[in-house]
Amino acid sequence: MQQYTDKEVFNQRFSNINEEMEVKKRETKYDAWLEDYETEIENTKSTIVDLGCGLGNNTLYLIKKGKQVLACDYSEVAIQTIQKEIPQASTKLFDMSQGFPIEDCFTDIVIADLCIHYFTEEITRKIISEIKRILKPNGVFLFRVNSVNDSHFLSNNSKIAEKFVWQPEWKKSKRIFDEESIRDFFSGWKIEKIKEEKMLRYEEEKIIWNCAVRKGEQSFMEKIIILGTGGGLTLNCYNTCFLLGNDEQYLLVDTGAGAQILNQIRDANVELNKIHDIFISHKHVDHLLGIFPLLRVICQDIGKNKHDGKVNIYCAREVREIIESFILETFHGKHIDIYHENVIFHDIQDGQEYSIIDYNVKILDLYPKEDIVQYGFQTTLKNGKNFAFLGDIPCSEKNFDKIRKADWVCHEVFCREAENEIFQPHKINHSTVKDVTENMQKLGVKNLILWHTKDNCIQQRKELYTQEAKQYFSGNVYVPNDLEVIEL
Repeated sequence: MQQYTDKEVFNQRFSNINEEMEVKKRETKYDAWLEDYETEIENTKSTIVDLGCGLGNNTLYLIKKGKQVLACDYSEVAIQTIQKEIPQASTKLFDMSQGFPIEDCFTDIVIADLCIHYFTEEITRKIISEIKRILKPNGVFLFRVNSVNDSHFLSNNSKIAEKFVWQPEWKKSKRIFDEESIRDFFSGWKIEKIKEEKMLRYEEEKIIWNCAVRKGEQSFMEKIIILGTGGGLTLNCYNTCFLLGNDEQYLLVDTGAGAQILNQIRDANVELNKIHDIFISHKHVDHLLGIFPLLRVICQDIGKNKHDGKVNIYCAREVREIIESFILETFHGKHIDIYHENVIFHDIQDGQEYSIIDYNVKILDLYPKEDIVQYGFQTTLKNGKNFAFLGDIPCSEKNFDKIRKADWVCHEVFCREAENEIFQPHKINHSTVKDVTENMQKLGVKNLILWHTKDNCIQQRKELYTQEAKQYFSGNVYVPNDLEVIEL
């Protein structure tokens, strides 16, 4: 594919428009398309972001409406022209394909007039993700893109490949859209308008799509989605693992014992592309093996541009070595290449801190009695509450002060006290409900999540375990089933 972000093409296009008549003809004129959204524009009090602003036709319209505008372009000439001719507008010079230097939830309205069609599918999806990021909840994206029915793209000089057109006269490629591809790119948005229209561009008729899509009322409610609740080789539920985050991004904690992890994530209605961070507590099979089918599918999706790549895995070095050895022995060559390019390991140790999905996560050594390494973590949620994950072993006294008066603690319980003689949890470094709840009561924990259980009484487990817990613990007790959601 030909180079599609050639800055020289844009700088040449915008510079010295009076130098030759052909360039002058090609300069756009405002054609009133934003008047369709006059009410939306009139009502906003936030700065409107004009992506690919060019020489400022839409920016000028908005300024005349009394709006604040942030005009953005890749071309220095375009930005310099805006600064000279429309000094009321703010400006930013950046390449959209490299991310937006704009804060989260910045604006109610983003516009992009015939400027997001220069990119590969992967980069286009990244740009759309960035647009969503800078929009406030319920914010709207107003844009126009090329139609597959535009005669310019059906000319003899244009070469079409995978809805990408190389136009030699412009020395660049452009993406062309049909309604299906627009709906695909904006899956997850509320689509309010997709209309094919004719317009004049460079004094010639052009066919485009005029679109309005709205970001949903984003829920910033922090939650955990419980993917599994069982301990060891369970058959009646999946192994204990969960997602921490909100509807936009998640940290996956442990992966269970196999490919069922993919079904659990699917049944939780979570897109894999929202999972870019994975924490593996230790190397036991019921916590680790799910990573292999999960990474296999993620690598496959990256290759198909369905996942925008870069997966961080936080684990002990011995866990990393197991994962890497298995993948190198079993993955196809093309997926191994994608794996090397996109999977980043972080060898964790006690006390280290990482920024993960905008949380400051502090690693906890869990001090297992066995000759393995096991880690948990603690963090402070956006709502100010502190949250601790303690793996699948009893909380060590060395960590008591770290979780004292914690708002949320996730702790294993293997069985009820009445089943102690049957399952003998202490011999395998696990606990009874009584063990855990007595300790958490002494530590003043407010909310206690109990999981990693035997699966012998799944139908009655919630009732039985809660009943025992309440005998020793005065805080809130949660004994979840697979795929339950707990709002934090």
